[in-house]
Amino acid sequence: MGLKRDSTFVDDTLSPNTTYNYQFVAVDWHNNSGGVTNVSIHTPAQWQGDQWRTGVRSTGNYWGSMGENIDLLSGNLNYTIPIVSAKSRAGGASFNLTYNSQQWRQDTTGIWKHGVDSGYGWGWKLQAGSITPMYSDYWTVHHYIFIDSTSTEYYLVLNQGGVWKSQQGFYGEYDAVAKRLYFPDGSFWEFDSLSAGTEQDAGTSYPTKMQDTNGNFIAIRYKAGLGITWTNSSARIDEIEDARAYQSCPGVTNGNFSSYCFVYNNDAIPHLTNIFNLFNIGPSIQFSYTGNVTLTSPWNTAFGTTTAMHSFTGILGETHNL
Repeated sequence: MGLKRDSTFVDDTLSPNTTYNYQFVAVDWHNNSGGVTNVSIHTPAQWQGDQWRTGVRSTGNYWGSMGENIDLLSGNLNYTIPIVSAKSRAGGASFNLTYNSQQWRQDTTGIWKHGVDSGYGWGWKLQAGSITPMYSDYWTVHHYIFIDSTSTEYYLVLNQGGVWKSQQGFYGEYDAVAKRLYFPDGSFWEFDSLSAGTEQDAGTSYPTKMQDTNGNFIAIRYKAGLGITWTNSSARIDEIEDARAYQSCPGVTNGNFSSYCFVYNNDAIPHLTNIFNLFNIGPSIQFSYTGNVTLTSPWNTAFGTTTAMHSFTGILGETHNL
């Protein structure tokens, strides 16, 4: 390197994973100089991008022209389909059907299957959001993961008296005692549905109430988990009640008014077959599945069979093959 008289220094000729040695001398305007300062740096290895990043972030960069979003940073393919738009008097919430290509992980301990079937076919989610605790040991929560309606994962790692915050651009706060996720605008979600029993996503919580600052809210009720009898214990949405609700779901006598009714089949894991809306006369949203599909990892490791979502038909009669 040659001499450079400046108060700042940028070297844009470096290579990854390489050690460089620099010498710096402080010189004033009268050419008085101090001693030589030696600095050694080692550049990091060539960056391969974030290898685990699902969903669609507001700060991300994506490519796609047919509804798909390919993350140009991680390479993840995310597909998000709006299914239900619940309305409150001052806003609403979207319940989306989502799929991410990052359903697998390979490391030194083996191949890990991250996809689950919670009632919508393996790897698919239908939700507005969820909260999952991650433990450092049997009793201690290390952090929480909040997943939004596009399957974007935000890590809530800052614990301040049981209130968990994120450093990833999501500015909500999760009160683990009250089971409430507070948003910057003052609205909050209550997570009173805890997936339990033998559910593949057991331990994950789902919102049962979405309330704004004026007290307007959307209520969500869930089916019972596998092997147990109490409701609000799975990811399978049963009813959504919003500002348009005025009657109960057909055949339901629980006294609740609803706007959307969800119907499931009798599979070992019940799968969603229809969504009916009660405020508008028209066809339901219909879902179909293919059973006994061989589940194989990208490294050709067999993981038995599963049920895959085959297609769904929207309220306009359009069919989406998945």
